[in-house]
Amino acid sequence: MHPTGSSRTSLTAFGVTDAALTSFFRVLGERKVATEALDAKLREVAARHLTLSKQAEASPDDDPQVAEIKKEAVVALGVGDYVLAEDLLQRAYDADLAAARRAQDAANKRYLTAAKTRADIGELKWTQLRYAAAAQDFQQAANLVPSGEALVRSRYLVSLGLTAIDAGDYPLAGGALTEALSIQERMLGPEHPDVAAGLNNLASLYQAQGRYAEAEPLFKRALAIGDKVLGPEHPDNAVRLSNLAMLFRDQKRYAEAEPLAERALAISEKALGPEDPEVATRANNLAVVYRYRGRHDEAEPLFKRALAIGDKALGPEHPDVATWLSNLAMLYRDLDRYAEAEPLARRALEIDEKVLGPEHPEVAVRLNVLALLYKDQGREAEAEPLFKRALAISDKALGPEHPITKLIRADMRPNGPPSNARPEIPK
Repeated sequence: MHPTGSSRTSLTAFGVTDAALTSFFRVLGERKVATEALDAKLREVAARHLTLSKQAEASPDDDPQVAEIKKEAVVALGVGDYVLAEDLLQRAYDADLAAARRAQDAANKRYLTAAKTRADIGELKWTQLRYAAAAQDFQQAANLVPSGEALVRSRYLVSLGLTAIDAGDYPLAGGALTEALSIQERMLGPEHPDVAAGLNNLASLYQAQGRYAEAEPLFKRALAIGDKVLGPEHPDNAVRLSNLAMLFRDQKRYAEAEPLAERALAISEKALGPEDPEVATRANNLAVVYRYRGRHDEAEPLFKRALAIGDKALGPEHPDVATWLSNLAMLYRDLDRYAEAEPLARRALEIDEKVLGPEHPEVAVRLNVLALLYKDQGREAEAEPLFKRALAISDKALGPEHPITKLIRADMRPNGPPSNARPEIPK
């Protein structure tokens, strides 16, 4: 194929060389372009050639090595050497891509270290019991993690979920713990210890939300994994046994709860020693079961032991200590020992208001306990504002259908005896 005179003249006027024109017709011949379409296709190829020549020029942002390669490619294009031009552009692409990957690797490393530092700040706030602030830091840490580091993200999501539970933000906790568990199951397999921990965490959230039917199979699956992978005497299993016992307690399945709580305490004592804070939690939970079974003489020393360990290991203003104070107050209420119960309930309320804030659902529980003590003694004028405040907090934080909200609503009724339902949100 040969160009017509008019085609050659119009194209060379735009700076197309004879060598390039020869390449155009070679391309058209290879593609078997029909004669009647020759002029139109020739102009199309020429237009693309000119556009490409302009685009292939080096830009001010190019690396010097890449810029030099592109200059050579433009020269090759000018003489219609498309084979060489393609090779040169491929070399420029490869150089850019390699540099970008090196830069991305370096950026990812910095994102990971930044995420860890943000998480360390969260841990610092968690240590100070600043739960809501810590949750924000863990959220930021998780969001900084590069997409290829899903397991790292899952660790920060777990911390976010747990601090959100402590802060009373259950929707935030649910999203974080659900995503973390999904990542762990996908990347670690269904029987990994981290998966068992994730199941336990999500089940604990469901328990706090009153979603007992959803929590039970998760606790049981976590226990089954722990028994198989860690062994039945591992302290992590004690946590899950105790949590399942409290779940059964919430459902008034006391006979099922008791052996689990007893075994949990025995495992923790053996594995961790008698003064560990985990032992205090296990002792408290067993005492709660004994109390509901009417075994007050066995429950009282366990509550006192939990408090002694907590005051020493956690400090007198820790929220766990508030829970144990409140539980002992309720035991004394059962026994009409109001003079002993009231200062414990007051101290528990003061701790949670100071540490957790006035709108936390735990504060609603503390208010309800103190109001019950006043109501039992005929001090209705003192009880009523506490009940109302407790109900407002619980209704807002947990919802009107949550067991705790229903409990408070029942307890504040003027007629009928106050309920003996559970006084605390489970740990």
